[in-house]
Amino acid sequence: MKKGLLILLMVFLALKSDAFQNLDSLENALKTAEGKNRVDVLNKLYIVYNRLNPTKALEQSILALELANEISYPNGRAAALNNIGVIYKNQGVYDEALEYYIESLRISTEINDKKAQASTLNNIGTVYSLKKVFDKALIYFIESYDLFKSIGANGSLIDAINNIGNAYMEMGREDLALDYYSEAMALSSKKDVQIDGTSNSLNNVGNVYFYRGDYANALIYYQRALAMEESSGNVLGEAYSKSNLGATYIETKDYKKAQINLDSALTVASDMG
Repeated sequence: MKKGLLILLMVFLALKSDAFQNLDSLENALKTAEGKNRVDVLNKLYIVYNRLNPTKALEQSILALELANEISYPNGRAAALNNIGVIYKNQGVYDEALEYYIESLRISTEINDKKAQASTLNNIGTVYSLKKVFDKALIYFIESYDLFKSIGANGSLIDAINNIGNAYMEMGREDLALDYYSEAMALSSKKDVQIDGTSNSLNNVGNVYFYRGDYANALIYYQRALAMEESSGNVLGEAYSKSNLGATYIETKDYKKAQINLDSALTVASDMG
């Protein structure tokens, strides 16, 4: 029987968060943005707030969706729908998340936005993984992988590879999962690949060692993942890593360290809803 730890499923946001340097620049841009540009800024604000304040993130996405509908901007509408789906997925409202994802996929397919299609296909796969329908999740993850690969989106491809590995991990195919995680880490080490999700591969490799009962190696990978999340300021990612560290410390009977990490993860999860 599997012990309790978190498999981190990567979801894809509609736009890259590095389009603007920080929250202040986005807020300033919003003051003068109009039309399609305003929709895009609202969707980018969602990305920032999704890590800090999910309630505020949902507000930005709803505003983006309403304006995109008003001005008939399908790209912005698909993005906002996808982002709302991510929020509902994070809240555990899986059926509602699927409704938003499916409508987003319909629009992105209609306008032939392959990157948006791939992102939403992946997100649908995450919902099926969370619903424990892993064979169906794999179908969506692999289709997402193929699309990302066809357009050369290596950063997103890495996260898609991690998710395929996660699905195999949940199905008890640890060796196959490790092959995918290793592929993800190898790709992320390339100089021309700019991503902030290398920690996901580290967490996932840690999961393999955890399930095998090799807690010393699991701790090494979880600690490396936590260090990367802390350096990037990804508070939610820190919570995932600390939860996994806590679960591992329980197995090694280091209850003091387990309590510290789990309390910290719980605080973040509660604050972020």
